[in-house]
Amino acid sequence: MNGDSLLLVTKSVLKSLLEVSSGGERITVKTREGTQKEFKESFSFGALPLYLRTMAAFANAKGGYIIFGVTDNPRSLKGLEGSHLDQFDNLDRAKLTDGLNEYFSPEIRWEAETFKLEGRTLGVIYVAESENKPGVTKKHSIPESRLCKRATFFIGIILARRKLSTRSSIGLLQNQGNENLSYCLNSFGT
Repeated sequence: MNGDSLLLVTKSVLKSLLEVSSGGERITVKTREGTQKEFKESFSFGALPLYLRTMAAFANAKGGYIIFGVTDNPRSLKGLEGSHLDQFDNLDRAKLTDGLNEYFSPEIRWEAETFKLEGRTLGVIYVAESENKPGVTKKHSIPESRLCKRATFFIGIILARRKLSTRSSIGLLQNQGNENLSYCLNSFGT
């Protein structure tokens, strides 16, 4: 978490977000995902970029919760176990906050907790609504050289299909406000 304590991840809040019914081994989640709630079956450090995007989207909206340990189809309470639970428990909150601050502005306020519900352990990340909207991406995750290689590949396809000159394509891109692609074309001396 960053900033002052948000105190918006509590067991009572979790219960209000997840209406469940037990039927034998399976615990069905009756509530659905929405603009302030997203379910994930597991937690993995490898999927952090996806979680960061969701966190930024929640901050730009009205805030929201990512709940880990809920399967999608059908929605059921699975819980986090083994390495998924270990990774969530060992989430370096300072490092994640630094990562959020490196890629997004303004600061995204959040907190994370684990809870037991119906005998299953769930991980929950709460993201507060940003006071200064819209939040923007300060840094792209794709290195510039890879972005330029992709851009020139796709521009080559567009040129071939539209039979446009490179100079016309650059003008078209600049008129559409696509500075990244026009930069890439110019940087390759086209």
